[in-house]
Amino acid sequence: GVSQPSCGVSLKGLFLCNRENYTCETIRLLPYRALTEPVPLLHFDFSKLRELCASLGSWLDAPVELRAQEAGQAHLLAFWWELELDEEGCCRIHTSPKGGCDSWQQAVKPLGSTSRAVHVGEALRLQFRVRVDGFDCCLEAGQEGQQQTDTSSEASVLPAPLVLELGEDELTRLNNAAHWHQVQRSVSSALASLATGSLLNILDLSVGDVPFAIVLATMACCEETSPISFQAGFARAGGEAEVAAAGVLLRANLPAAFVEKLTVLVASPLEVLQAALPSLRSVSHGPECAGALGASAAGLLVLADDAVQNSGALRPGVLEDLALLWRFCRGGPLGDATPGGLQLHHRVRVVPEAVLLHVSLVESVQLARRASVVEAVSGLDVSRINVLSVPIFLDMDEAEVMPRRLSVKTEALVLPLGSPTLLTVLDGLSVDGGRKASVRLTVTSTGRAHAVLTEFVWTGSSTARADVGAPEKLAGVMWPMANGEEPPIVDAGDVVELSIGYSPARGLIVQIASFERRRGR
Repeated sequence: GVSQPSCGVSLKGLFLCNRENYTCETIRLLPYRALTEPVPLLHFDFSKLRELCASLGSWLDAPVELRAQEAGQAHLLAFWWELELDEEGCCRIHTSPKGGCDSWQQAVKPLGSTSRAVHVGEALRLQFRVRVDGFDCCLEAGQEGQQQTDTSSEASVLPAPLVLELGEDELTRLNNAAHWHQVQRSVSSALASLATGSLLNILDLSVGDVPFAIVLATMACCEETSPISFQAGFARAGGEAEVAAAGVLLRANLPAAFVEKLTVLVASPLEVLQAALPSLRSVSHGPECAGALGASAAGLLVLADDAVQNSGALRPGVLEDLALLWRFCRGGPLGDATPGGLQLHHRVRVVPEAVLLHVSLVESVQLARRASVVEAVSGLDVSRINVLSVPIFLDMDEAEVMPRRLSVKTEALVLPLGSPTLLTVLDGLSVDGGRKASVRLTVTSTGRAHAVLTEFVWTGSSTARADVGAPEKLAGVMWPMANGEEPPIVDAGDVVELSIGYSPARGLIVQIASFERRRGR
């Protein structure tokens, strides 16, 4: 869930929880403290399927008991599996965080909406039942918890909050305090750049289930020191449940007069743009043509806070959405660009204003193990399998794959999201037009070149170079596996050339184009 919302946003009346029964994590990488020792929880005997199926959905008669070895707050149950490959149980494969397969993760399941205090020596009773698609568990309340339940009369009269189930990525995004503080700073900078007294319309193009960014931006407009006046806003949602949750969020944080000016549509970012942008055309046809966004002289703040996703990659479709925005502001119809048309760009601000692409060559055996088969078990030829391996990766933990940089991190590209020159940049990278950019990486350390990291980061402006929004995970491209050959060992002075292209269907495309040995080798 989201226990402590960022930037002063209130979740009153709204309860956000994970729609998944559990998540998978590499436990050794998490900042956790074990309160109990591992105990056997369940034994499946696949030779007795009839008995197993008959017990599905039933709670186990005797709750499993765990003895607390340390005091603390119990938040989660971590569990893993052992696969017995023989009747004696001597041959096993397990996913334990200690001594298990280091390529597999463990399962983590929340014990409830709140934590529970645990004391040393306390016997914790865990109720458990197996379902077809997972299992349920419930930690029995202790004496202290029961007393709190019996005496809390105030909580019983409070209205039940609206429950919204979210995916793990969305919860990670909402809990990223550093990200939201950066969004808040960028919004403040954008508002300060507008003329005092300007009217402002806001478009939130993020694809998250909770329109957190437009809440922050509108809250900034509510401040007495704000130099602008909020006029209207649009955001998107994935369904009616998300629209209802957005309404609760807006009412908990904004005055009623501001809430009435905000519209949340069940639509894609592209559909939100198509619905809202035509009103800007009234600048050349008079105020009577003003549409959804009100008066034509108003400024426009476009929010794309998820342009760089937590996975380390650009959000699919974000460049196409913003290209449509700038084509429209150049005066052409939607999907076209007409030079010499309307010039609206001086009234448009985008958050983030620019995104940088940094690239670097790395060695990582762990990354190679996750992208291809690197061990020929029992002499098997795995070259044909590796032909089918995916050439890109994302959502990798740096501590898990431990990349060693073989070149310096090099700035490869600037994407000026907050400027109409974005169209020029994308046109210069058009794969359909046979145009690409090239970047040369000079090797600085000897090693096996397994991959190239592609790191997208926010900047405060299209001319700034301070990285202010680095993602949590790693993404990039693997070295191409031609004819089953291993990636080459590179030495200082060698050069790897990358090509960078763009197509609306595939987005930004980074590929390893060539490799040159230094002269004299």
